[in-house]
Amino acid sequence: MRDLLAEENPVFFQELADEMDDPGKIKAIVTDLENTYPNAIKEAFPNARHQFCLQHAVESAKRIFVDELGKKNMTEEDQELLKELYSLPNIKSEQDYEMICKHFREWRTENESRIKEIRKKKGKKTNTNIGVDWWYGHVLSRKKNICAFIDIANCPPTSNSIESQFSRVKPRTYMMKSFQSESGAKNYLDLMAVYLNVAKFSDGHNRGSSIIELAGISWEQNIF
Repeated sequence: MRDLLAEENPVFFQELADEMDDPGKIKAIVTDLENTYPNAIKEAFPNARHQFCLQHAVESAKRIFVDELGKKNMTEEDQELLKELYSLPNIKSEQDYEMICKHFREWRTENESRIKEIRKKKGKKTNTNIGVDWWYGHVLSRKKNICAFIDIANCPPTSNSIESQFSRVKPRTYMMKSFQSESGAKNYLDLMAVYLNVAKFSDGHNRGSSIIELAGISWEQNIF
């Protein structure tokens, strides 16, 4: 998959740049942590800063910490560091970023022997190119990719809001396509009727209600 992305991403970004009147005006591009993006972005948009989506960054930190240390073995100190990492999307200055990096390095030094011991027990290598060390080197320490949003006006620290908008576009597009024919519209409305009639049982709105109460709600609000 990564080999495929390495081939396709440069083409995608170049086609995107070719569609623009002036791609040089693009100041920043926000992506997840996929490592095939940087070179493709640099070639197509040489004036743009590449900003990591910091929500992806902190979520990846959580996964790696849990995998590295074990969820049950995480100490209060581990949790405090993770809590500080979660604040990355809200930092206001490079000084805030530098402080988080400093605390990470201090934590890593203090827990070096512990991390090695955990890795040995799991049958993993004890070098510094895996786990939390890999995450630090490939994510947190890349200042330009973490802090671009601080320097560039209107550059968001995360792409989640954009992804959320696109997630709403998909079902709306599906609905529009459904209404292009009479049978499609009928099928869509039938399915929506079924959904609306059973959603009250499955979406949590009536959590804690008794079976009799739910039956009453269904009877009163029956849309068929």
